[in-house]
Amino acid sequence: MLGFKRAFGWISICFVTFVFLSPNFAQAGKKYEVFDGQIYNGKYYPRIDVMEWSDANEPSRMEFHVYSKAKPVDLSFQYENKNGEQILDVNYYITERKETVCGRQVMLPDHFKDGYLVYKDTSDREYDNIIVSMSPLPEKKGRELIKSPVKYMACGAPIKNDSARTVAGAH
Repeated sequence: MLGFKRAFGWISICFVTFVFLSPNFAQAGKKYEVFDGQIYNGKYYPRIDVMEWSDANEPSRMEFHVYSKAKPVDLSFQYENKNGEQILDVNYYITERKETVCGRQVMLPDHFKDGYLVYKDTSDREYDNIIVSMSPLPEKKGRELIKSPVKYMACGAPIKNDSARTVAGAH
């Protein structure tokens, strides 16, 4: 019985040490807003689905389905290469309450580099589709290339001119 207690004690110590020293577990405590169409702490967070998508014989792209047509949400992006991983930093600007929710990072497919294109597709009744692609997309009714996307700003940076912001770079 004493051997079991010692073994259990060592296993417990190892587990606690692992949890506190492991980088993955250390970051797991960081809180991120959940964009799932619910209210948290009195604030509404619209549903935003993020996915990698590809049509037949086309390179994949990133799509952000924003289920908030009545209350627009601006998205701004910044490409990063962190230790060989392609990352897209994303800020969400909730226009209704003039609040930036920032610090999201999306893993990108290997073929992504800086110099991506941003499109907005409003053809779906339920959501606006913000598309980030490395290659031009074919023309489609309701989809437009955003020539001047909203500039990505670091978290906490002051917004100088709120009226200049537009949903994903264009209205």
